[in-house]
Amino acid sequence: MTTHAHGIGIEEADDHYAVLRVSRTASTAEIRRQYQQLALELHPDKNSLYASGDAVEYAREIAARKDAFDAVQRAWEVLRDAELRRRYDRVLAGTLVPMTRPALDRLLTRVVTHIRTTHGRGR
Repeated sequence: MTTHAHGIGIEEADDHYAVLRVSRTASTAEIRRQYQQLALELHPDKNSLYASGDAVEYAREIAARKDAFDAVQRAWEVLRDAELRRRYDRVLAGTLVPMTRPALDRLLTRVVTHIRTTHGRGR
C-alpha cells in the first residue's frame, strides 16, 4: 500500500470513513469535527510547508497534501448528507452496486430498444 500525505493509503482513499478517520457509526457531528480538523491540517492556505532544500521532495509533499485534502473534501461531501451517506453505506455493504458508465449505457440502450420495439418504432 502506498501512503499519501497524512497517512492516507490508496486502499483507504476509497473508504470515506477511513479518510476522515471515523467509525462507520460516527454521528454527523463527530464526522464534522474530524473533517474540520483534517481540513485545517491539510489546507494549503492554512498549513505552509518549508522547503528542506530538496525541491523534488518538496513538490511531492505539496502534491501529496493536495491529494489528501481532496480526499478529505470528497469524503465530507458524501458523509455530511444523510441520503448520500445511506447510499454510500449500502455500496460498502454490497447491497447497492454502483453502476459504471458502460453498464449504464448498456441498460439505457436496452430500455430504448425495448420501447421502440414494443411501440412499433424500431421495425
